[in-house]
Amino acid sequence: MASYQPIEVVAGVVVFEGKVLIAKRKCGLLNGLWEFPGGKTEKDESYFAAIIRELDEELGLSVEPEKKLLVLQHEYPDKTVLLHFIKCFASHESISKITPELIEKNDICWIHPQEFDTIDFCPADKIAVQQIAWSSLIT
Repeated sequence: MASYQPIEVVAGVVVFEGKVLIAKRKCGLLNGLWEFPGGKTEKDESYFAAIIRELDEELGLSVEPEKKLLVLQHEYPDKTVLLHFIKCFASHESISKITPELIEKNDICWIHPQEFDTIDFCPADKIAVQQIAWSSLIT
């Protein structure tokens, strides 16, 4: 397998009312698989700034990063990613902007961690699902 310079990526772990926000990929090798929403960091951008920007751009969701939960490097056939999973807080007001139409359009949903085994996650997110201490995040 070829070695690539890792691509820095942030993934938001947004917890609300005992459930976690996940999104379906819409392109590339991972098309149709589920992930924690996020994206690539920009040059000289902090991980917290990147997750704020990415969730706003992708979902119109305003979040406050709370803490980094996990850093995971994963190699795909065409790239290596270094994923930073960040727990984020979103207010009721921000979450209320996620309408059923937006959920359908973006293929996003709220799911309880006990249901994760029913979801077809991207390979790196599947590892994160197993390594994050969900019981301490879901109250």
